[in-house]
Amino acid sequence: MGYVVETGCLSQWLHFSLPMHYARWAAKRQEEVDFVLLNERLQPAFALEVKWSDTAVQRPERELRTLLDFARTNRLDAVAVTTRTVERIDVLGNVTLLAVPAALYCHTVGRNLVKNGWNVRQIFRDPPSDSPSKAPFE
Repeated sequence: MGYVVETGCLSQWLHFSLPMHYARWAAKRQEEVDFVLLNERLQPAFALEVKWSDTAVQRPERELRTLLDFARTNRLDAVAVTTRTVERIDVLGNVTLLAVPAALYCHTVGRNLVKNGWNVRQIFRDPPSDSPSKAPFE
């Protein structure tokens, strides 16, 4: 089912005019992040890990270690992970983790990219400063 969810997420990004990239890099172990959006200078601007499970947000430092390491290495303020049913925002060190059900993610990304054009920042609401229960998606 995970491959189907990844395909669904990718298909929504086909509305986007700039290329999305797959990232794999060598370290002590082969690591990968499902989707990485690069800015005009070809630097990572956004990263997404696609999961069809809620366990990743229950143990993010373990289950999402590669995504969080990628965010820290590339100085990303926020990254996202799809889940099966969980929607929430967690702050792990200096990285904001946006968790959203895969179906809601696909709907929101497709709708907002068509509606707002290429501005990826408009896809998500601004992360809340004092209200962790505020949802990142409309």
